[in-house]
Amino acid sequence: MWLIDHFNGGTSTQYHMPQVLELGGALDLKLLHAALLTVVRRHEVLRTVYASDGDTVWQEVHEVTAFELPVDEITPQTLEQAVEAECARPFALGSDLPLRGRVLRLSDERHVLVLVMHHIASDGWSSAILVRECCEAYAALAQGRTLALPALPVQYADYAYWQQQEPQQARHAQQLRYWEEKLAGLPTVHSLPLDYPRPTQQSFRGALHRSRLDAELSARLVAACRVQGATLFMGLHAVFSALLSRYSGADDIAIGTPIANREQPEVAALIGFFVNTLVLRVQIDGEGSFADLLRQCRETGLAAYAHQQLPFNELVEALNPARSLSYAALFQVMLSLQNNEQESGSLAGLSVTPMESAQRTAQFDLTLDVKDDGAGLAMSWIYCSDLFTPATIGHLADSFVCLLEAALAAPDAPMARLSLIDGVSRAALLDAGRATLVPAEAACLHQAFALRAASQPAAVALIDGERQWSYGELERAANGLAQRLQTAGAMPGTRVGLCLERSAEVVVGILAILKCGASYVPLDPIYPGERIAFMLGDAAISIVLAQASTRHLVAKGCDVLLLDDGAMPEFDGDWTPVAGHADDQAYVIYTSGSTGQPKGVMVSHANVARLFSSTAPWYRFNEQDCWCLFHSYAFDFSVWEIWGALLHGGRLVVVPRAVAQSTPDFYQLVRDQRVTVLNQTPSAFYAFIEQDQLTPAPLALRTVVFGGEALALDKLRPWFERHSDTAPELVNMYGITETTVHVSYRRIRQID
Repeated sequence: MWLIDHFNGGTSTQYHMPQVLELGGALDLKLLHAALLTVVRRHEVLRTVYASDGDTVWQEVHEVTAFELPVDEITPQTLEQAVEAECARPFALGSDLPLRGRVLRLSDERHVLVLVMHHIASDGWSSAILVRECCEAYAALAQGRTLALPALPVQYADYAYWQQQEPQQARHAQQLRYWEEKLAGLPTVHSLPLDYPRPTQQSFRGALHRSRLDAELSARLVAACRVQGATLFMGLHAVFSALLSRYSGADDIAIGTPIANREQPEVAALIGFFVNTLVLRVQIDGEGSFADLLRQCRETGLAAYAHQQLPFNELVEALNPARSLSYAALFQVMLSLQNNEQESGSLAGLSVTPMESAQRTAQFDLTLDVKDDGAGLAMSWIYCSDLFTPATIGHLADSFVCLLEAALAAPDAPMARLSLIDGVSRAALLDAGRATLVPAEAACLHQAFALRAASQPAAVALIDGERQWSYGELERAANGLAQRLQTAGAMPGTRVGLCLERSAEVVVGILAILKCGASYVPLDPIYPGERIAFMLGDAAISIVLAQASTRHLVAKGCDVLLLDDGAMPEFDGDWTPVAGHADDQAYVIYTSGSTGQPKGVMVSHANVARLFSSTAPWYRFNEQDCWCLFHSYAFDFSVWEIWGALLHGGRLVVVPRAVAQSTPDFYQLVRDQRVTVLNQTPSAFYAFIEQDQLTPAPLALRTVVFGGEALALDKLRPWFERHSDTAPELVNMYGITETTVHVSYRRIRQID
C-alpha cells in the first residue's frame, strides 16, 4: 500500500477510510480531543509513520503527546463541501499519523466529526473499534473515572512479525497451491460492457448509486440460503455472479471480497490492516438453476475461507498476471457484506449518528457493498465514473432485484430464462419494439427515382471513371433502354438477365428493366459458365443485357441486347414507363449454392422501399451523400448501395473491379470522391484500416456500414486510435438475401 501511494506521488486518496459522525448535544471539545489522543496512544499503528531514504522503507512508532483536532465554523450549506475537502486531503505517510480528525461546528448543539484513517493502518473492523473506544474514553473522562478498556495483548507490529515467521510462511505456501489451481486461466479483465473507453491509467474517480432489498425479499433470500446450508453472503454472491454473467455474456466470473482475517482472538480488539481479499471464481451455466449456482457459491466460499490467510499481495506476486495501470489485477468487481459494528454510540449524553457521505473514489470498476439496516438490505453500488454512466448502474441495480425475485420464484429453472426486468419495463420494451413505425407508402423503385430526377435533374447521380450522369440524364438513358427492352419483349412478369462488367451500364440497365415492369437477375461475368446457364434456365430468362466482352457467356436462344459505351439508344420522349405495383418483383438474386443448387430469392419493390423507410431515422441519408457501388450487383449489398444513393438524391460512384481489389487504389477513390457512406464486409475494411495507417488522408466519411460476415471488434482498435466513433459512425448490420439485405442494426463505439 505504501508502494501504491509512492507511485501516485503521495496524492492518492483511494485508500482513505473516512468516518463522518454527527454529534448531537453539548460537545466538550477538550474531552473529545483527549479521548482521541487516548485511542492513538493505545494503538501503536496509529502512531506509526513510514520513512524512506529512496531505497529502503521502514516503520517508525512515535510517542504522541498531542493530537490535532481543528475546529471549523460552517453552515449547513457548506457542510458537504467541507466534509469532501477533509476526506480528499492526502496523507504524507512519511510524516503524518495515519489518523486525523476535524470538527465542523454548525451550532452549539450540533457538530460533525470527520475522522479519516489511511487503509495502511486500518480496515472496516478497525473503524468500529476506533469509534467505540473513543466513545468509551470520552465517557470515562466526562465522569472522572479510569478508562476500563482491557490491555491489548499484542500490537500490530507483533502480528506483522508473526506473519513473517516460518510456520506461517509454510502455511502460506500450502494455501498458494490451492489458489494457483483455482485461478488458473483466470480472465485478465471482466467482460462487462463499458459506457466509456477504459483510460490508460485508473483515476479512481467514483460515484455512488443506492438501492435496496426490502425486508420481505431479504427474508426470502435468507430462507432460500438456509435450505442450501448457505450464508446470506453466498446467496448474494450467486445472484451477483449470475447478473454479471447475463450482462457480460461471460460464463467465467471472478469477483473479489474482503474478509476480516482476524482468526486469532488476540487481534480482535486491535486497530490495523488485517483485512484480506479473496477471489471467488464461479462458472455460470445458463441452463443450470439458481439452486445449482448457490451450491457452487457455497462450496467456493467455504474453500476460499479455508485458504484465507495468504495475503492478497503475495497471491498477485506469485500468480504474476498481466499487469496494467488501467485495471486491478485478478478482479475488477467486488462484493462485500458489512457485518461490522455500526459506528454509532453515545458520548456521555451526546448522540453519535453516522452520516452518509457521497462516494468520490472507486478502488475497483464496480463494488457492491451490502448492509443489513434492520429494514432490509441497503445496497451501495460504488462504480468508476470513467467507465459507467449513472443510468447503466441504475439498470444493473434494478436487474439485481428482478433476477433475485425470479430466482426465488423458480429456483430450479434455467438461469438464462430468468427475467432481468420487471413487468412494467418488459411491457414498455415490447411496445417500443413492435412495428409502430409505419413505413411510407411504398412505390416502385423506378417511380421513386423518376420523382427524384424531376426534382433535381441537374444534380450528379452516377459517376464511372471520367463519365458521369446527372439525374435527368440517367432518367432519359434508362427510358431509352427501356423502350428497346420493351420492343424485345420485356414486360410485367418477365425476368431480364444482366451479364455486364461492373460499370455505369449496370445501373442504367437495372432502371430500364424495372421501367418495363420486369425484374432483373444478376449474372456476374466472373461466375462459372455452368452457374450462369443454370440461372438462365431456372429463372426462365429469354432476354439478357450484356456487353461484347460478356456475350459469349449467354446461352444460345436468349435475345441479347448489347450495352457497350455509346450503344444506349436515345429516349424519344413519346414512351411512358409501366406503372407497376409496389408488390411486383424487383429482382431475383441467387444464393451461393454452398449447400446445394443455388436458389433464386425474389424480392419486391415494396421490400426495398421499406428497408430505407425503416432505417431512415438512423442514417438520415440525403442529397449531400456520396456512395460507392463497391460490391458485385449479384450480391444484395449492392441493392443497399444503389438505392441508398439514388432514392435520396446522392451520388453513386461505380468502383471498377480492379480498384475494388486494390486497397490503395480504393482508399484513394474514397478520398478523392469525398465518399460519405461506405459499405464494407469486415474483412475488406480491415485492409482499409491498414491503408489508413500507411497513407493517412482526410476522409469525408460519416457512416461505415458492415455486413456480409462476422465482425471482429478487436480489429477495429487501430481505426479508433485515429478516428472518433462519431465521425464516422460505424454500424454493424446483418441480414440474408431472403430478408432484403439487412434486418439488424448495432452502432459500434470505441468502448465495444
